[in-house]
Amino acid sequence: MMKKQVLVFILFMSATGALAQDTLPSFGAKLRKDGLAEISWYNDYGIVKQVTLQRSLDSLQKFISIATMPNPMLKTNLYIDKKPNAANYYYRIYVQLPEGQIVFTTAKKPAKYQKELPGVKNPVTGKDTTIIAVEKPIPFIPSEFVFTDKKNNVLLVFPNAENHEYRVVFYDKNNVKILTIPKVKESNLILEKYNFMRSGWYFFELFDGDKLLEKNKFLISKE
Repeated sequence: MMKKQVLVFILFMSATGALAQDTLPSFGAKLRKDGLAEISWYNDYGIVKQVTLQRSLDSLQKFISIATMPNPMLKTNLYIDKKPNAANYYYRIYVQLPEGQIVFTTAKKPAKYQKELPGVKNPVTGKDTTIIAVEKPIPFIPSEFVFTDKKNNVLLVFPNAENHEYRVVFYDKNNVKILTIPKVKESNLILEKYNFMRSGWYFFELFDGDKLLEKNKFLISKE
């Protein structure tokens, strides 16, 4: 009797898909079960001025802008296009850098919706192989307000800061308070990486007055 091998593939299910493959100028595009297009990407450019998603029935021309990201420096991005018949459209992303350079990604159609992973033949042994998809917990979603750039500086982006009473408290991995910004008066601030003594995860609490808006974390990576 022919034996059956079982291979287990761990699928990281996140809001943006496989980030390692979808870092700009590459991006992910796929059809959902409901027929809508899901566009996702990871922005590793650091500081950018504008990120806009565009759509066209032609892969080369007649692109129209359908969404401009409210926070262009957000690293993890996901957009659901509610336009019907999404399978017929091409998508691309327009990126404007601070120095004025403009980057257009290659246009692509969304990949077809995959219902399940079927059994396949092992190309080495020729035996039947069953592929089992194991769903892992959803990873953390980076903050839209406090995040790092490519140089490991910490960026604080608070729209209309002058009309709010934003306050940020930072903690190390042992929950020890290391830094407090009692009043954020500007919409864009940069905290130099030397404010955080070593690499690793840091945590923060964001308040508007006495109201807690967010608890999240960010990574200072090793150089």
